[in-house]
Amino acid sequence: MRHVRVRLERDRRQAEAEIANLTAALAAGAGSLPSVVAALQAAEDRWQSISGQLARGTEPEVFTAQTAAKLERQVTEKLARWRASMRQDAPEARMVLRAVIAERLALTPTERDGQRSYRYRGTFSFGGLFEELVDVPCEIPTQG
Repeated sequence: MRHVRVRLERDRRQAEAEIANLTAALAAGAGSLPSVVAALQAAEDRWQSISGQLARGTEPEVFTAQTAAKLERQVTEKLARWRASMRQDAPEARMVLRAVIAERLALTPTERDGQRSYRYRGTFSFGGLFEELVDVPCEIPTQG
């Protein structure tokens, strides 16, 4: 478990550096205010999560339905923040999409229940976008 603690300490230092850089960007008036604030909030959330893990120790957490529900809520909240930020800043939205779309998307117009929409086919790569939410030591109990 020593390697987990070392990784968490490294990740916390990276989050601290990101917070400092984003705070400096805000003070300098650089970038789009909503996107910088959203990135700052995400970095602070990551720092708090890592600090909490370090404070509790690095013993594996048992994965339960309650843990799954908490993780689902965290992911949903993060996606909502991204969606709001991306709607306010089109250049940043394009940059994020370029980062997560692994190959060209095929869009097919469809209609369902009188609603027009697009069906897409393609591959997305989310890399470390959810790392601070799901990269925690975890044991899944087995039956039997």
